[in-house]
Amino acid sequence: MITNVSLVTLYVTDQDEAKRFYVDVLGFAEGTDVLMGDGFRWVTVFHPDHPELEVTLMVPGPPLDDDMASAVRRSLADGTMGGFGLSTTGCPNRLVGILHGCLHHHTAYNEQTAWGHRHDTETAAAA
Repeated sequence: MITNVSLVTLYVTDQDEAKRFYVDVLGFAEGTDVLMGDGFRWVTVFHPDHPELEVTLMVPGPPLDDDMASAVRRSLADGTMGGFGLSTTGCPNRLVGILHGCLHHHTAYNEQTAWGHRHDTETAAAA
């Protein structure tokens, strides 16, 4: 009998950067980080309240074939690669800002980067 989902894969371009983001910014805990041979690295993080569900931070490559890995890299570069959803309490807009500012622009969180589009809209409306 299946009791729960225990592992999901999230494709990333940089495992170290992604791990820092999920641990240092979003408060996830470090899971496994091991080099498994032929340059293949297995990196996982998990939410402290749900250690039964690990998120694998995977760069496109083996075990994917070359064509699929290339397609995933293109999707990541174009910003069209799907991911997974996170639930929050009390700060959903802040989380959206963090994710937009950090992931879309590949930068550390910055209030202007995350919320600049809002500021521009408010300025235009006031004029």
